[in-house]
Amino acid sequence: LILLKPNYVTYLCVLKGVIQWNNLTIFKQLFNEIICFENKNKIGFEKLESMLISGFSGFGEIETAKRIFNESKFKSTATEIWNAIIHCLAENRLGKDAFTLFEQMKKQEIKINMITYVCVLKGLV
Repeated sequence: LILLKPNYVTYLCVLKGVIQWNNLTIFKQLFNEIICFENKNKIGFEKLESMLISGFSGFGEIETAKRIFNESKFKSTATEIWNAIIHCLAENRLGKDAFTLFEQMKKQEIKINMITYVCVLKGLV
């Protein structure tokens, strides 16, 4: 009998479904599994962190989203993690905070893309 373990793609798919299902309890259960995930340093994990930031944002769990961003090992290189937190702040009427992070992103020379600009502009409206 071969036991298969979920990888980050499995979690991405399941998290997306749980977000659409609007079930915070199960989302938190998956989050607890993911923080114990053994491949946190592998390519693709930043996508999982971005999904967690976006998911917690959608559930109104802003502090949890911020904590994931602040603890991310990919923050120094992954534009999508910055985009996720900037979008989180913008969506939750924290435009000033979103703009402050955008300024930090520029100072740290993180690659900015069109999604970044859309997220920041959304926070300024």
